[in-house]
Amino acid sequence: MFTVGYYIIPTSLINPLYTLGEALCVVILLLVLLASFIELNKTGKMILSATSLVVIILHYYIYLLLSKYEGVTILPLFIRETRNGYSVYSLDYGQLLILAVILLYHKLLTRKLRLIIKWLKTIKPQTNKNS
Repeated sequence: MFTVGYYIIPTSLINPLYTLGEALCVVILLLVLLASFIELNKTGKMILSATSLVVIILHYYIYLLLSKYEGVTILPLFIRETRNGYSVYSLDYGQLLILAVILLYHKLLTRKLRLIIKWLKTIKPQTNKNS
């Protein structure tokens, strides 16, 4: 049982939240990764993206609530939880899910990036006629 000030968080409440949150993130992460390799229609991508957004928001909301009782630091791809001078590092499924959603749209993003690069190459630099 965690005791923080006047608040007591039973491990029977915290452990299922962690387990449920991680399981949900892993399932959605696998779905997004699978969908990035299989061509989905626009509606399928939008539904998967919206679901991922909801999971990401809930994932970080749990950590926001938890930050009232212990120190939570979000690092690149990891989360550090600190309590009584001890820290635990865990994989941040929210950031992995964000990267997976970006991967879901990698073809569209690559195409748009190529168009921008092609357009930038067509722009001729202005020369100073006075020199």
